[in-house]
Amino acid sequence: METTLCRSALVIPETFFGTGYGSGELATTTSEPSIGVVVFLTHKGEQAEAILDLEGVWRCPKLPVLDRVLNALHAPREVSGSDVPFGLAELLRVAAWLKGVARVQRT
Repeated sequence: METTLCRSALVIPETFFGTGYGSGELATTTSEPSIGVVVFLTHKGEQAEAILDLEGVWRCPKLPVLDRVLNALHAPREVSGSDVPFGLAELLRVAAWLKGVARVQRT
């Protein structure tokens, strides 16, 4: 089951969005299990994804230059001291930073 979160961390049904952000037409570049994906627009207006895998490592296939920055600034912490699932807080922070939409994978 997938849940889409907007920048304000509200749960939004995927049918709310048109083409582009969070729509069913999103072509995720990976079929590997992940914590979630942040979908955002590049400076050229193209859609890109920042993927947070189950180990807490960020990947951005379309803009690999972001990999190092995201892993340095927004690597998930093992002990968050709250009931928030591993990586969720960082996923939402990156979505806000990139002005994108977080898509959380729930298993």
